[in-house]
Amino acid sequence: MELKLHREGEVAVHEIQNSHSAKDNVTPNQAHIARYRNSAGDRATISVTSAGTENRAVEKVENMTRGMGGMFSIPELLEINGLKIYYTEGGGEYHYYYSKNNLVVWIALSNPDRTSRSILIDEAVKSIGG
Repeated sequence: MELKLHREGEVAVHEIQNSHSAKDNVTPNQAHIARYRNSAGDRATISVTSAGTENRAVEKVENMTRGMGGMFSIPELLEINGLKIYYTEGGGEYHYYYSKNNLVVWIALSNPDRTSRSILIDEAVKSIGG
């Protein structure tokens, strides 16, 4: 996939805050958002926020999970490479989110093929956050 957009700093923090309700308690210290697309039209959006500490990152993921509803299905808990990863569907996309070290990672994929998504998620888990 080719990078089509990258936002960071205050612009990314503001965009992430606008996509969450106050009850989610998502106020990142730092943030990056990257949007990718390939020639087949598949899209991926990756949001990485710094929570300051590992415990705070875990807390933010738990808050998001508790607040999940509306346009999203009930999150399913997966384990990939020793990490607790939540999977949900909504808005015509497939979403994976988790904490790793002091980061909160959210990945939204458009491709309905579970095998293709698994390959991308495995790679993301290995490469994002050390």
